[in-house]
Amino acid sequence: MGGSVSPCVFSTWLSVGNVQDAPLGAILSGPEIAQANATIRAGRNFGGSRSCGPESPCGPDNDDARSCSPDTDDECSPGTPGSAPRGTERTMETDLPESAILPLIEEHTGPVAGIHRTERGFSSDLTAVVDCAMGPFFVKAMRNRPGGRRESLVRERRINAHLGHISPHLLWDVEAEDWLVLGFEVVDGRSSDLAPDSTDLALVVDAIGDIGRLSLPQFAREWTETRWDKFASDSSEAELFRGDSLLYTDINPSNFIVVKRRVWAVDWAWPTRGAGFIDPALLVIQFIAAGHTPGSAEKWAERLPAWRQAAPQAIDAFAAANLRMYRAAVDRKPDVDWLKAMADACQVWIDHRGVTTE
Repeated sequence: MGGSVSPCVFSTWLSVGNVQDAPLGAILSGPEIAQANATIRAGRNFGGSRSCGPESPCGPDNDDARSCSPDTDDECSPGTPGSAPRGTERTMETDLPESAILPLIEEHTGPVAGIHRTERGFSSDLTAVVDCAMGPFFVKAMRNRPGGRRESLVRERRINAHLGHISPHLLWDVEAEDWLVLGFEVVDGRSSDLAPDSTDLALVVDAIGDIGRLSLPQFAREWTETRWDKFASDSSEAELFRGDSLLYTDINPSNFIVVKRRVWAVDWAWPTRGAGFIDPALLVIQFIAAGHTPGSAEKWAERLPAWRQAAPQAIDAFAAANLRMYRAAVDRKPDVDWLKAMADACQVWIDHRGVTTE
């Protein structure tokens, strides 16, 4: 209150300065906040990783992480090492990425008036709107450590220029020894509504269609989609998921931002190369989970060429793989309601298609 700055919302009693007396950037890089961080860390036990793995915010093990694909027990993405050694990570509240990135981004932002964290953004160390002289900007920041989470930000940086009007533009990026930071244009909208009576449905389907018409850039040919392979019944089924389409794959209501009568597809953390029907199929699952009948959900998908051109057995195999994937996730986290809802949606879908998973 009154301009006072504290390390986080849980330590408002620990003032480190006041913006009425000094610029925010000076406060967040000053000795008082460094001492406050040390005080907080001394009282906290950093016994296990929170950045990637079981109980992490980057996969189905976290009941708030709906935007993540439930494809693995203990990694942010299949086949990649953890983002950092176990036991060394600290939560965002005590490590304060804001103070670490301010000196790195000031060339692009100018004087910073405030950094406001977003409600979502579990796979990054910081997602926030930066109010500044040259902005505002939407910022995603990640500790520059080898592993799946860093790779996701690198992919997002590489693919953005290829997306055109589909996604907010990446305006600048900074890669330093300790941090990787992306600065995007700010899109002020709301999450899409996928309920059967929503006026957003055509907008979202059209956005998937626009994505389906994108060419696959040469650099993305190495991004082969493999996340569903281990849930296919055999290797021949997994081959049905191969293709040369650029896939978005992170299909969920909060990643489609509605602004008036258009939709932005945000958070391109895991673009891959695969069969073109995969994105429409993921949309079908989301529609069923939102209350559509399987027939209605597939009717919407029929608007998309990649769906119409797909072999029915390929869609069947993918539907079954998704059910196995969500069942495995529910087995690990039986009390997470959204995982159970997704597993139920997949079950309803394969029942509609007459597919068995045994």
